[in-house]
Amino acid sequence: MEQTHANYGSTKTMEETLEDDTSMGVLPRAVLRPSSFILLDGEWNFAIDSADKGIQEGWFLGHAYEHRAK
Repeated sequence: MEQTHANYGSTKTMEETLEDDTSMGVLPRAVLRPSSFILLDGEWNFAIDSADKGIQEGWFLGHAYEHRAK
């Protein structure tokens, strides 16, 4: 007669490992990525907004930017 004991260890027995293995029969998932991208290279106009007023004044709609970056 085989006795069963509670497993108080931190590792699993081979039987417990096989019971928890749900990866058997799982199909791979597709990884979807957009096929379009935006190139950000080129010339950029910018201004340092130390007074934090650019959004309130609508600089994104049009502004005379002082600096240029390439």
